[in-house]
Amino acid sequence: MKITDIRFAKLSVPLITPFKTALRSVSSIEDVVVLIETDSGHIGYGAQHLRRR
Repeated sequence: MKITDIRFAKLSVPLITPFKTALRSVSSIEDVVVLIETDSGHIGYGAQHLRRR
């Protein structure tokens, strides 16, 4: 099995109700989604939340 394609995208989802912390205001959540395809037809997905520093 070999990887034939890797795709990724950054998603930004607006929150219906933004919230505030002591450090910042949050009005949307951002994630990275990864799609990996193999030569045998298998497809895998992964996601990771983006942290702001």
